[in-house]
Amino acid sequence: QISRVRVGMERIMMFFVTFLFSTTMLVRGDYIFKMRFLTYVNPNSLDVNGDICDPGDVSNRQCDSKFNFCLREYDYSRTQRSHCPFGKFESGEVGEDNIDLTSSDSIGTLSNPLLFENSRNWMGSFQLLIAVRDRDTLSSDDLVDRFYIDEFLSPNQEITSTYTGQDSTHHDVNITLTLTVVCAENYYGADCSVFCKAKDDFTGHYTCDEDGEKVCLEGFTNPGSNCVQIDTCKPVCNPEGGSCDTIGNCVCNIGWTEGNCDVAVCSPECVP
Repeated sequence: QISRVRVGMERIMMFFVTFLFSTTMLVRGDYIFKMRFLTYVNPNSLDVNGDICDPGDVSNRQCDSKFNFCLREYDYSRTQRSHCPFGKFESGEVGEDNIDLTSSDSIGTLSNPLLFENSRNWMGSFQLLIAVRDRDTLSSDDLVDRFYIDEFLSPNQEITSTYTGQDSTHHDVNITLTLTVVCAENYYGADCSVFCKAKDDFTGHYTCDEDGEKVCLEGFTNPGSNCVQIDTCKPVCNPEGGSCDTIGNCVCNIGWTEGNCDVAVCSPECVP
């Protein structure tokens, strides 16, 4: 009777621990999209209409370039420019028409790389909309050009490429960027939706592999139950007569007894 109760309590405890403390699961993901600004060139100092940015300044007709960045769904409509569900930033004035930020940690008032942090699953692709404007102090800022960058990207993959402006037919504006996406800490998988946080306490004893799967620490087993089960019983259990509990003791099945559950108990019909 005592053995039956112990087995029952052991099963309840294992179910409770697995249900309450399981930390490898599919959840709403968490990722960071990184954009490193390398270079920007507007070779003719023209705006989107083909006009010189500063015609009144004979000594310097270059554009005073500022940038707007918008992250959104792949191949999104180019007429819907205010739609930026995954983040948007404005740089302020960065420089003129020949900008090199390869070794810089800032893009005007922004960090370089620029980080778009999102608590959602990574979608596998994106559109990065970049608008370049000429900052004017006496009138509204003039549009220089826009870039619509559509790419497919997997976590930890990196793209470095030069893109050409697409709203103007009057000049050849280009920007060079390095783009990558990483899963946030404790998130894994192709869409960063697998959550796994290493444990070494009463709730579990494991690390996480590169896919977010649990790997039991030495001396523990059963990843499906957070590796709370001792790997080897002392003494070793008779597999027919019992099983090992989470602290390394043999728990005998009904009809078996002794320390390692290897002695069968006679039924009432047993005749000596």
